[in-house]
Amino acid sequence: MPLLSDASTLGPWTCVNDGVMGGQSTSRVMRRPDDGVLQFAGAVSLANNGGFASTKARCSVDLSGQTGIMLRLQGPPCRYRLTLRTEPGGRISYRVPFWATPQPATHYLPFAQLRPMRRGQPRPDAPPFAAASICEIGFLIGDKQAGDFVLHVHRIQAYAAL
Repeated sequence: MPLLSDASTLGPWTCVNDGVMGGQSTSRVMRRPDDGVLQFAGAVSLANNGGFASTKARCSVDLSGQTGIMLRLQGPPCRYRLTLRTEPGGRISYRVPFWATPQPATHYLPFAQLRPMRRGQPRPDAPPFAAASICEIGFLIGDKQAGDFVLHVHRIQAYAAL
């Protein structure tokens, strides 16, 4: 199973928040030096029609033959989305929701559940998800969940049929 969470596979993580549209949400992302866990944290604000924070990393990975992405993570109970892109600089992201839990939990997110989106809107006319050409992976929190958040990502890994 390809591991996607090591530095050799992923580029640096960057944050993109609703400030690009006038919102006031904030976020930061870092790897904890003691254990390498990715920590995505911040505050979602609904001010100025805002309401999302995200982080992403570039990659170049062929996951054809895999079924989906396995995440091992924890955080206060909030709904997040895993986001994947298959076109560098593309406008379509493929997303699947999951809930964080206070204790570390493993989530299996099948590619078949990914939904194409653009600027938060479904895009049923988008091309099918292409697991052979993943160029970006990320996490998003929105859905009018105002307040502080923190997501600890212990592992990101592709998996084949269970």
